Formats: sequence, C-alpha cells, structure tokens
Amino acid sequence: MADEQESREAAAEEPAEEGKLGARKRAAKKTKKARTTKTTKTTKKAAKKAAKKASKKPAAKAPRAGRAPTDEEVRRRAYEIWEQRGRPAGGHEGDWLRAERELRELD
Repeated sequence: MADEQESREAAAEEPAEEGKLGARKRAAKKTKKARTTKTTKTTKKAAKKAAKKASKKPAAKAPRAGRAPTDEEVRRRAYEIWEQRGRPAGGHEGDWLRAERELRELD
C-alpha cells in the first residue's frame, strides 16, 4: 500500500514539474520575441532618422562640365549614399564608386 501511495504522489508531482518547465519555455519564447521586436524597431527607427537627416543636407554640387569631380564632391555624395542605406558597416568602396559614377554622368 505504501508503494502505491508513493507512486501516486510521484505521478501527481510530474505534471506540476512539467507545467513549470512549460511555463519556463513560454517565458523564454516571449522574452526572445520581445528582444527581436525591440531590435527590429530600433533598426527601423535608426534608418528612418538617417533618411530624415540625409534629406536635410544639401545635395553635392554638380561638377562643372569638362572636368572630373573633385574628391570632396565624391566624398560628400558617397556619404549621402551611405546615410540613405542606413549607415551600415562596410560597403564604403561601393559607395565611393557609385558617387564617382553619378557625378561623372552629370557632366
């Protein structure tokens, strides 16, 4: 009889432990989702801020016809391109080349 009572008590404890584990998993999942949502919102907010700031800056001056754009003109245009892309790390060479190409096409 004592063995039956112990097995009943053990069986009664198992669902409680399983319930705790399930609650932990749900809490961890909820926390992970909150972190992901916060990161996404922060990234979107930064991109929106960069776009707004970029729109306030004056555009690079068009180079005079018959000459290549100066490094300063290319630098400014490359910076504008970088800001429009949301200021990501890397890719500066591509921004520079794109800026040169755009400024040369204006000639």
